Amino acid sequence: MYYGIAVEQSWLADYGKSLYPKPVPECDDFSYMAAAVEHIKRLTRIKSLAFETVYFRPNAPPDTIFYPADSGAKVVPIISVCSSYRRSFERRPTRAAFDHLLQILGGKEAIWWTSTHD
Repeated sequence: MYYGIAVEQSWLADYGKSLYPKPVPECDDFSYMAAAVEHIKRLTRIKSLAFETVYFRPNAPPDTIFYPADSGAKVVPIISVCSSYRRSFERRPTRAAFDHLLQILGGKEAIWWTSTHD
């Protein structure tokens, strides 16, 4: 399981694009999303910050849900700060770092999600 915040793929890609003064021809949306996650990781100093896909929950924001072609299952992209594994949980971020992350992501709620690859 992962503890994190659901994010819209389009928002994350747009955030990544905003980091560059002009479009980068060889970058697709996924590359921009990766750049956004790395930038947010540096801003918050949360070393464990990661982009994950998790299974849909009824309380997931509707604009975050997508259906990957390989599974057909509803999944949600999240920015996670830790997993339920003991070592990860023990290394979760400080409250101040986590609050900074929530501020960047617009104050969205963090919850526990079930991973698609556990």
